[in-house]
Amino acid sequence: MRSPGRLKRWVDIGDRDDFTIAELHLRALFPDNETVPERTRMVKNRDTNPHAPVEYPKHWQSVAPLAELLWPAPGLRRRPAQEGRGDR
Repeated sequence: MRSPGRLKRWVDIGDRDDFTIAELHLRALFPDNETVPERTRMVKNRDTNPHAPVEYPKHWQSVAPLAELLWPAPGLRRRPAQEGRGDR
């Protein structure tokens, strides 16, 4: 397989017990481009339904890529409540 031409970043998140995941190592499916698909971020959802769409957003590994896009540009001052907390 080839990765889509305009794609710049692909973040894959998976739970080993999620039955819909075909490949936990996404880079293996796209050998033509090792920079676009990042290493799969593993999470552990609840055992009762690991595929439930409400489970994935509960993990920082899932929301971090969105936070990186939405976070203010470097150099802008953070809100006081967030200062000194560091990256998590």
